[in-house]
Amino acid sequence: MLYIVSVTPALITIVLIFVDGVLIGLAAKKGIVAMILLLIAVVLSAFLGIAYLKSLSASTIEAWIVSHSSLLTKSIEGLLPIGTIGSVSLSIILFVVGMVLGFWRG
Repeated sequence: MLYIVSVTPALITIVLIFVDGVLIGLAAKKGIVAMILLLIAVVLSAFLGIAYLKSLSASTIEAWIVSHSSLLTKSIEGLLPIGTIGSVSLSIILFVVGMVLGFWRG
């Protein structure tokens, strides 16, 4: 049976969360190449909207985390009907699995 998967922004976000974890895991494992891979991971995180380095006050960070996490969970909920807790859990699990895989295979 052939299934056709449509590529949506939510699916791209899920894949990029995993890839970001893999890049950070590889960066943690490698010595000399770590700075380059970490730079790529930071750029990818900024593209996803999960990296903000301009202003680092506690209230700014909290507001940023709340707004981006709600945007991320709504994006994932649009793809998979697993609720808010499931969406947050899925994004954390994918990031950690990607990071462990990158660290282990790197």
